Amino acid sequence: MRRILPAALFLGLVTAACGPNLAEIRRYVVSSPGRRLAVMPFSMVEGQRDIRGRCEQRLRQKLSDLGFDVIERPAAAGATVFGPSTEAPRLEDVRAYGEQCQTGLVLVGRVERAKEEHRGRPPEYRVRRRWVRDASGHRVAEDEQVLTQPDRPGVPPQLDVRLILFETATGRKVWESRRLPPPSEWSLEEAIDYAMDTHAIELAQAFVAHHL
Repeated sequence: MRRILPAALFLGLVTAACGPNLAEIRRYVVSSPGRRLAVMPFSMVEGQRDIRGRCEQRLRQKLSDLGFDVIERPAAAGATVFGPSTEAPRLEDVRAYGEQCQTGLVLVGRVERAKEEHRGRPPEYRVRRRWVRDASGHRVAEDEQVLTQPDRPGVPPQLDVRLILFETATGRKVWESRRLPPPSEWSLEEAIDYAMDTHAIELAQAFVAHHL
């Protein structure tokens, strides 16, 4: 049987294989005057599972671990800042949010797709007995397997969370996340944690590379 790596271990192996290590990244971020950033409340495509809270919480925690000063949204700024939660915020709303939070950078997140995984089901059979005569003419029982339910293949989780980092002063797009299709063996929750951790690390790597 193929062994599946837990999401945390898989992330550790990937991180170790590319770029500066997390300790080096954190040292740079902590010493940077531009490390303050605001995470705007996530929006989502209508009809998807609402995972915004889990995404925001995981992302904020990972960014904090990496040395960023993550600013909580001000009390006066709720979902009404940029309209219904299913709508992506406008650029002017993003900049206004950054000004309210007094940060030079604003991270915007949108759940494009979030669907639960469905486990597969093996086929089901029942035994059907019938009586037949053997070569000598005696009646004997003969059992056979009759399919009652065909197998149902499993459906892997579907997740696509898009993140964009904007500069408050200019509205310039500084960084954008890449899509991370989850392995079919993971649950949606594992996929969320892996995606948010990976996005946070890649944002931090870009932060270092561009000397932000």
